[in-house]
Amino acid sequence: MNPIVGFTFDNGVHADLEPCARALMRLAPWLSAGAEYYSSLGPIDGLLPASEQVHRVFGVVELYSGHLDVNFGIGGGTGDDSFLAKAILTVRP
Repeated sequence: MNPIVGFTFDNGVHADLEPCARALMRLAPWLSAGAEYYSSLGPIDGLLPASEQVHRVFGVVELYSGHLDVNFGIGGGTGDDSFLAKAILTVRP
């Protein structure tokens, strides 16, 4: 679980609560699979009604090699985009 608090600076400082979580199972030294959850609940001092919050769940695969990790997921949920694909590349020295 990662309790993310995001800040915007238009017309003052505003803090939004955007928690996320993930669970992975290592299938091989170079491969993991699992699920990730992302949300946007609204301003931290007055959360949005449930019907306006965004909740998304992804099935993910993570590949590891040398200096490069690749995380790829497909999922969906509430909000404007009902189907999403995501990819994260991590380069390590």
